[in-house]
Amino acid sequence: MDELNAFVGCETRAVTVRERALGRGAFGVVLRASRDGGVGALDALVTRRSETKDVWPGGTDAATSGVVRAKRGRDGEAAAAETYEETMRRELEEELGSDAARGASVRELFTFPYEDAYMRVFGACFEIVLRDDAEIEFADGEVAAARFVSLDELARSLREGRENFTPIGKYVLESYLAFVETGARPPSAWAERRVEPS
Repeated sequence: MDELNAFVGCETRAVTVRERALGRGAFGVVLRASRDGGVGALDALVTRRSETKDVWPGGTDAATSGVVRAKRGRDGEAAAAETYEETMRRELEEELGSDAARGASVRELFTFPYEDAYMRVFGACFEIVLRDDAEIEFADGEVAAARFVSLDELARSLREGRENFTPIGKYVLESYLAFVETGARPPSAWAERRVEPS
């Protein structure tokens, strides 16, 4: 991607991370109806990353995420990129399993530019609401532990610094909560991106 978020070519995830190439990613806040919070209340999925992850091993995440992949033309060359929604739906199935992905509501809320020690990305934030009876299966080994917590409790935890959130996960969660509460959107231009200190 370039700094206008236009497709200019592709690399593997490993190369993108190693060289900090500018890319795209989809980030989903995964919700389900609260089991004890009353009518209309939602709980959010919070996971602990596997210690084998190459980026933020053991960190806490409040977003299911993945990188946008290239679509290949007939000649095998990168011809275009997946849409953010295609990426989010693929990651939902890969990370949470096909049962969780089936029937999930997937809604894109906003895009944002972001940079830290590991990545330079234009991200899209999604709100994902699972079916009440969805079964989650962490089959790919990327998640060491998971739990659902109320959005209110998650917001308190974020404010009080009680969790070791990954930097991008923390930013996505802050931005999501601001959007839900006030309609505020993060900046969308690369020059105004969030830059986390190393």
